[in-house]
Amino acid sequence: MKFTLRSPKLADFLLINKELFQKSLMRSVPLEFRAVLRDCQDEWLQCHVDLLRGNQPEMRGLFTHLCEGANSTEECGPTYLQQLIQIQMDALRKFLGDNIEDATEDELDAACVWLHLRYAQALATWCDHDLTEKRRSWERLLRAVTGTLTKPLLILDNQGKILSANPEMARLLGSDPESLKGTDFSALCDDATAAVLRSRVRKRQNILADQKFDGAFTSAPAVRYPMVIRTLFNSEGLRDGFILWIDLETSQAGRLESGILFLIQQAIESLPFPAQLIDSAGNIVVENQPAEELLAAANRQKTAKKICCLISGMSGKPNECACLQIQRNPAISFRELKASTSEDGVPSDSWYRVGIIPIHLPPEEVPWTFCWTVENKSRQELEQRLERIEAEYQVSARTMRLVLSVAMQLRSPLSVILGAAELIRNRPSAERLTEIADMLSRKAVRCKRIIDSLLSFGQGISVDVVPTDLVKLIQDRVRSTIDAARLWRVEWRLPAQPVWVECFPEQMVSVLGAIIDNALYYAKNAVLVEVSATWEQAVIKVSDDGPGVDPKLAEQIFEPFFTTRAEEDAPGLGLALARATIQEHGGEIRLNLDTDRELPGAQFIISLPISPIARESQALIAHRSRVNAPHVLIAEDDPDLRDVLGEMLTEQGFTVTLFDSGDSCLQQLPTLSPDIIVLDIRFGAGLNGIAVYRKIVETVPALRRRIIFITADAMDFEVRKFLRAVDCPVLEKPFILTELVEKIQELVLHGNNTGNVV
Repeated sequence: MKFTLRSPKLADFLLINKELFQKSLMRSVPLEFRAVLRDCQDEWLQCHVDLLRGNQPEMRGLFTHLCEGANSTEECGPTYLQQLIQIQMDALRKFLGDNIEDATEDELDAACVWLHLRYAQALATWCDHDLTEKRRSWERLLRAVTGTLTKPLLILDNQGKILSANPEMARLLGSDPESLKGTDFSALCDDATAAVLRSRVRKRQNILADQKFDGAFTSAPAVRYPMVIRTLFNSEGLRDGFILWIDLETSQAGRLESGILFLIQQAIESLPFPAQLIDSAGNIVVENQPAEELLAAANRQKTAKKICCLISGMSGKPNECACLQIQRNPAISFRELKASTSEDGVPSDSWYRVGIIPIHLPPEEVPWTFCWTVENKSRQELEQRLERIEAEYQVSARTMRLVLSVAMQLRSPLSVILGAAELIRNRPSAERLTEIADMLSRKAVRCKRIIDSLLSFGQGISVDVVPTDLVKLIQDRVRSTIDAARLWRVEWRLPAQPVWVECFPEQMVSVLGAIIDNALYYAKNAVLVEVSATWEQAVIKVSDDGPGVDPKLAEQIFEPFFTTRAEEDAPGLGLALARATIQEHGGEIRLNLDTDRELPGAQFIISLPISPIARESQALIAHRSRVNAPHVLIAEDDPDLRDVLGEMLTEQGFTVTLFDSGDSCLQQLPTLSPDIIVLDIRFGAGLNGIAVYRKIVETVPALRRRIIFITADAMDFEVRKFLRAVDCPVLEKPFILTELVEKIQELVLHGNNTGNVV
């Protein structure tokens, strides 16, 4: 058989005669190499086969294993591996010559030389990679060592450029470790120091002894430090850079600086308020526990690491921190800053005193800056008190304006009453007396209406505001204030979830009732009441299809006693009292002048702040709905009810999948990964809801408490017994659709059920 160079048949020949080849190899290998070649013989044979088939095997693992099998680390190297490759090629040449009769000497030599060349190329690549990794490991080790030493220290390469510097050396050089990498160290020193360094770097002979000298930096030429430089050598004994450090303990300036730093560190760590020591490069040298807690509360990864910059940023002035100018103008700085914070989504303001003190060392150096901050409680309390006084003044001012307006409006009818009394004393005729009586009656009725309007807003006022669900307030109390004969004209668009505000419920009922009553008076056929909510506020819109309001009167209609129903002797206090009440609750009411709205008449928009205690849960529901809309499966055999439930939940932002039986739901369950399952108890055919539930729990145990049952058989003994046992939410047909939405939202929000609702 004829074998050609790199022939796959030659590779097959080696595999077929694997054991014979390996025995031949072991007989021809010198004794000291047999152990290592025996351990790697399968791996090496596979490399032979891959090369002969024209593939490129990964040889790094082979070379690494061969090195691991060496008797010592001194043996492992390129020379050692070249010896092993030569042994392999000689053994392979001999084996092929002994076992292939029709191959010429030239062909066998060519095959082995070609293989030898490929191994030599792979070995060269491996050596380059190994040297690179060793160099990187060496540099990582140097960086780790320099970073842990307290003396100022750096590592230089053979050209005198900085490979690594610890924070102490970076501080003396007025920089940071990362910025110093690759910098010519001599360029940072004065002329005398640079000359010593260049002389050491240029010497060709390897100097083993440390060289000590006094040196200075261009940043502080008047301060001289005792420096020590030592030559570094690699594993082959060649020069591989330098290590240079400063022995501060042997210099007067160094001893002074070290002693002062120790005292400052002890003092800062004992302070009860946040404090830091910052070096000239802006690095934090010392930080006490209160400072760490302050930065952790502000989420250190996203904010400044220095507490002075943190407070400046919170006050809206991130680029005006005094520590940024301390090196150019080393003067003491004290500032009071008003910082805005947020706790549980509720914004608040706090006052802080921030002090920045440069620490001087002789002769003119400013190595550190002491920074501290204290929350100014007295200023904060004073500001809050002023805010309360201002709010009370505004309420008092509005009340005073209202009282004055009431007094002015009462003057006119009282004047008429007094005049009529004078006329009666003159004993007028019977006909005139009747006219006077009618006039007195009209004015008395007007006075009564004014007083009734005031009393309706003041009666039953709570001692304090209370968290109130606007949706429930409208459903339970506002609707009952409207005449039943006109209630059918009002369309209510209310959200399924609660909208919480803090208010006086009685006043809010009066306000909303008055505005809706006003809309019904002017409406031709329809009034629309809408409620919505954002993260910050609740919004109530009351619209009608009446004639609307002249834009010129947009503000005037909120003035006391302004009315367009003068012929009815209306008091004109409704909108004025409504605005006063809404403003007292921190909200506003306005007339919407935009023409792009559903009904063509007037539209009043009321906005109220959302209750802080409800904000977190509302935000969580909104976030989960926005980021990952819950997937709801509905298994219901009534097609009409099934479609209604699906449409309702889709409008609420859920992803909905509908099934007409429990069996079809079970078939699709493994591929859908639902969050909630709405399950009927009775189906016309197939498994009932109880059996479907048990199979769901067996298949996906995590859904055990995320199933809502809907049923018309809650009175059945077996059904009730089952429902009590599983303790899942239950809605009995017929039910209100919003109840189902609320139950789903509770399961999504809390990840658990809230008990049976039968």
